[in-house]
Parts: sequence; structure tokens; C-alpha cells
Amino acid sequence: MAIGKHRYIRHDLIELAAAYAEYSVFVTTAELDLPGPQILYANSAFTRMTGYSVSELLGKTPRILQGPKTDKVVLRRLREALLAGHDFIARAINYRRDGTAFELEWIISHLKDSDGRTTHYIAMQRDITGQDRAHKELSAFDDELREASNEFAQSLRKLELAEQRLIEQERFSALGEMTAGVVHDIGNALTPVFGLVQLLHGIEGMPPAAANYVSQLQSSTHHALQVLTNLKNYYRSIDASKVRSQCNLRSIVEMVPDLTKSKWWSIQRQSGGGITFAMDLQDVPDIEANETEMAQVLINLVHNAVDAMPEGGVISIQLREEESQIVIRVSDTGNGVPQEVIDRCFEPYVTTRSAGSGLGLSVCRRIVTDHDGTIELTEQVPRGTCFTIRLPISKSVISSPAQDLRPQHDRRVLHIDNNATREDRLSNVLRTLGHHVDVVRSGDEGLRQFFASEYDVVIAGSGLHPTSGFDVAQAIKRKSPGIPIAISLEATEQLEMDNLPLHLQPDAFIRASAGKTELEQILSTLGLWTDNGGGD
Repeated sequence: MAIGKHRYIRHDLIELAAAYAEYSVFVTTAELDLPGPQILYANSAFTRMTGYSVSELLGKTPRILQGPKTDKVVLRRLREALLAGHDFIARAINYRRDGTAFELEWIISHLKDSDGRTTHYIAMQRDITGQDRAHKELSAFDDELREASNEFAQSLRKLELAEQRLIEQERFSALGEMTAGVVHDIGNALTPVFGLVQLLHGIEGMPPAAANYVSQLQSSTHHALQVLTNLKNYYRSIDASKVRSQCNLRSIVEMVPDLTKSKWWSIQRQSGGGITFAMDLQDVPDIEANETEMAQVLINLVHNAVDAMPEGGVISIQLREEESQIVIRVSDTGNGVPQEVIDRCFEPYVTTRSAGSGLGLSVCRRIVTDHDGTIELTEQVPRGTCFTIRLPISKSVISSPAQDLRPQHDRRVLHIDNNATREDRLSNVLRTLGHHVDVVRSGDEGLRQFFASEYDVVIAGSGLHPTSGFDVAQAIKRKSPGIPIAISLEATEQLEMDNLPLHLQPDAFIRASAGKTELEQILSTLGLWTDNGGGD
């Protein structure tokens, strides 16, 4: 129904509305079919609550206040109640002019003439957003208190563990400072001893008993130097190990047999037992790591495996990529490790060898942990042990899934315009470019079509009434802010920008007089044009 029929409202209606001035009040026509009831009156409380001016509201439908969170079930119940002649009371979510949502209480009543026929509807509203928010915050705070009470014991336990780790770190820091000096001094003292032992080995005609003593002295001196090296590695500053780069683990693993040859070859020569390597290496992605530290971990594990097989055996090294991780397994065919030692093998000074320092595996764990990895020890069947190291693949080499890029020549366009000539020209251009175009003639019908289907772009005419192209843009931007929207204009039409927030404004304007180059630029902005596109 045209707004002209209801240009003047009876003074008794205005007086009735003013009586409820403490509420937000507006009066509409009684049409429930499309385009729906039109707003004829709104009091100042209503304009303050919604942010719209009276001039912006008159002649519009209350749908201008609706958005994605407005409950469609409540709207359906409202229509059913009004058709049945009943008043309606409910709660709903509407939207202010700046796009923010608010919750309100509705009371909608019939205004009837002397014959009992409904001529208008009067709606009284109350903003309850603050009350609802306070209730939710209070409920959430109550839930947080209960969760805090349940987690209090766990928090205390975590605090105790953190305190123990802090004490241990402080102790290790103090030991590290002391160890650095001790290692230096003892190393200097042992260096000439080790050199003299080497010279004694070169003496010809040495009695067998003396040669045996010299060999034992050489072994002991070498062990002492290895203990000092382990101490230095264990207590050194963590910051010194942070020099990392992209490195290939396969190349490091392939070098391990040669790097440890002095250990396993001498054992083989002295005892007669053979040490062999079984290498099962796959090509794996690079990781970000300290190459020297990674080699040191593998060398320590191989040394432990050699010590566990005094009569000889097989050392197996496997390299795999499993579940976005690099996995290294180092196993042996030795006598295994007691269960009580397996549980504590990575603790400092825990060892099964009488001559062992108990620091090798502790150093391995520190290095692997610093690289965001894990290391564990398991028993082999029927004999032996297996160390499993898991390291994360560098983020830079993890390929991301290909994006689903939709071609620009196959877009779904909703064209809303009551100017058939203007609409026909533009729709033909879009179809020539390969797009699918659906055409509707009114703003309300366009919104219903949009929310019922899926579209990539929306074009709305400037002359739509009562729901204008700006109203359409505003409603769609609230629901789907990523959908490009354009307003089509007549060739000489003066553009009067609606005073809306930027995030609710259209993305482009298309004049009927736009030439080919200008139209191409506008369609490119909307994602509807490619360099290989066609059309006039």
C-alpha cells in the first residue's frame, strides 16, 4: 500500500503512542502481505534505540531492523498471532543503524476502528541487552568459580613441579659455572698424560706386561677425556645450542658409522666380535636443527649400543617420515636394559656400566627436547633395545593444501532492479562473460531470494521501493560481509550517499552511461571480470 494513503495519522494515535514514551514506540500500517506493514510513526525513544532518524524510517518496513541473528521462528509466530487478531509478546534480536545487534522485548497490539477492524499496529519495545548480558556474565563467572575450584588441586601440583624444576635449573646453573672451570683445568692436565701414553705405545721392544699396562692407561685416559666432554656438553649454556639451520637428517645418519668407527672397530679388533650396521633410510624433508647436536645424539646412541654388545651384534638405524614427523630408530641386539633402568635412563648419572658417567642419554634428551622433539627407549624382542626419536618437520617445508579458487567467469549474480531496460543491458553483459544471473524486481523479494540461495555478487537498483538498494546492501552486509554489492544508477542520477558505516556501504556503483572501459573496471572490482573476458 502506498505511503500516501497514510500520510496523516490520527491525533489520538499520536497521543496514545506518547503515553508510552518511556518505551520505544512505532506505529505501522496493517498490511501483513508483501511488501508488508510500513512505519508511519516512531517516537524519539525508538530513534535513540535504533540510531535511525524518523525520515529514514517512514515508509520502510520493520525488516530494516532485522539481520542474521533475528529469529525467523519468532517472526512467523508474530505473523500468525496478528492474522488471528491476537496481540503478540516476545523477545527478539534486532540491529541498529550502525550494524550492532541488540535484544529487545516486543509488545505489539492492534489499533481498531469503530467497526472493530484492525487499521494499524502499535509496537512497544524495550532494550534488554544490558540485563541479558549481566545475567550471562554472572552465570559465566559462576562457572569459572566452579572450574577454578575443581582445578585448584591440579594448579598446586603444577606449582610444586615448577618449583622443583626451578630449583634444579638453579642447581645446574651453579654446577655449570663450576664445571666449566674444572673441565678446562682437568683437560689441560690430562692432555700431556694422553700424549705421553701415545709415545709409550711407540717404544719398540716393550715387555708384554708393560704394553698391557700402557693399553689400560690409554683406555682410562680416553674415558676420562670423554667424561669431561660429556660434562661440558651437559652443563653448557642452552643459548649456545640455538644456532640452527635447515639440515638433512639422512646425510647426518649416513655419516654415523664413520664417526663412531674408532669405538666399534676397536671393540671388534680387541674381542673378536663383529659389529655391523643395518641402514634403512628414506628421503625425508629437511628440519630446522643444529647439525652438530643431531650428530652428537646419534653418536651417543651408537656408543651405547656398542657397549651393550661386547660379543658383537647388529646396530640398526631407521629413518622415516610418519604423521608429519621425522622418526629415527636406533636399535641393537644386545642384552637389553632392566625395566627399572628404562624408566630412569634419561636422568643424570643413571647408568648400567661400571665405567659409565650416566650423562650421555641425559645430554641426548636435552638436545632432542630443545628441538621440540621426543626420545624414548623400548625393549626389543627377543633381545636388545630401541631408541626412538621424533622431530617436527620445519613449518616452511610442510605443504599447505591448495586453495579452492573459483574462476571469475562462473559467478552466481543476484540482480535486483525494477528498471527493466537498465537491468536487461547489464544482465546481458554478465551472461556474455559466462556468469549465471538471477533477476528479481523488488528489494524485499531480492532479500528473500538471497537468503534462500547462495550468490557470489549482488547488484541492486537505486530506484527500489519501499526497500531501497541501500537497504538491501545494508541487510546483506550484516549477514555476509564478504559478498560484493553494487548499486546501479541512472545515467544522470545524482548520487546521495546514505549515511551508513563504511562496513555497510556498497562496494561499487554502476551508471547506465558507463562505457566499456569503466564498466570493465567496476566489474573487476566485483570479481566479475578477467583479462580474457568478453562482452560490450
